[in-house]
Amino acid sequence: MSARLDGVPEFVAVAAAGSFTAGAGRLGLSKSVVSERIRSLETRLGVRLLHRSTRRLSLTEAGAVFYDRCGKFLDDADAAVEAVQTLIGRPHGRLRICCTSDFAEEHLVPILAGFCHRHPGVTPDVIVTDDDVDLVGARIDVAIRFGTPPAGGQPVQPLAALRSILCAAPSYLQKRGRPAQPKHLATHDCLLLTSSSRGVDWRFQGPDNAQQSVTVAGRLWTDSRRVLRRTAIQGLGIATMSTILAGAALRNGELVRLLPDWRLEEEADRQLYVVFSEQQLIPEKARSFVEYLQTRIGAPHYWE
Repeated sequence: MSARLDGVPEFVAVAAAGSFTAGAGRLGLSKSVVSERIRSLETRLGVRLLHRSTRRLSLTEAGAVFYDRCGKFLDDADAAVEAVQTLIGRPHGRLRICCTSDFAEEHLVPILAGFCHRHPGVTPDVIVTDDDVDLVGARIDVAIRFGTPPAGGQPVQPLAALRSILCAAPSYLQKRGRPAQPKHLATHDCLLLTSSSRGVDWRFQGPDNAQQSVTVAGRLWTDSRRVLRRTAIQGLGIATMSTILAGAALRNGELVRLLPDWRLEEEADRQLYVVFSEQQLIPEKARSFVEYLQTRIGAPHYWE
């Protein structure tokens, strides 16, 4: 690397991560080494790039301009390496993956272990957030999302249809009994998602296309699916949740499926899917990761 570029990758990593510790971790270097290289870079440039304090790190005006130009430069360099590696069929480079906390902890971590073993040239960089991130601005390669895939725009790859079931803990059923039909849920404690489009009306389709709609009482409301599952496991009430969230608890007996002959009416087109950054050529590292993800999810899906 030219001496003129010394400290540039370290500066970009720290600026992107928002801290020296996180930036150094991404580069596999010590915090002291990264700090010294950035100081040397500032000395050569004759300008301060970062505001440093005990509480926070921020870019100076010059730092913001420098980060914008250098970040694009390094992205282009990574793309050049990726293009060469693609020619010889070897995924390579840092793979920035964005996903929700639910999926990251329970599903992504074990999948990544196998992917890294298969593709040692790829370095995953996992960004965990439940917010809708600007993939291009955050330089994300692949985002794993839940819901209805967007139409048009960035390339989308469906992974799995999401299916909801009704479940409760054995301790709750011992106290309150097991409903035999959906209409019996009106007398039970139910756990509800604040954001659910179904509100307090749960609609079911059963044998011979029979339909029932029942208005349920909210024993607890939450905007977190993980809180919903945890409170259901604690025996607080009956909940509807996706099999991708309930699968492990059903297998180990923490939750029991209810009314298996009755199907909850699904929210239209709810899926687990991936979105690629908006670009003409999907990097081989991103394509290989999604292909591996599809293989691991399987059909039927492993959480079913």
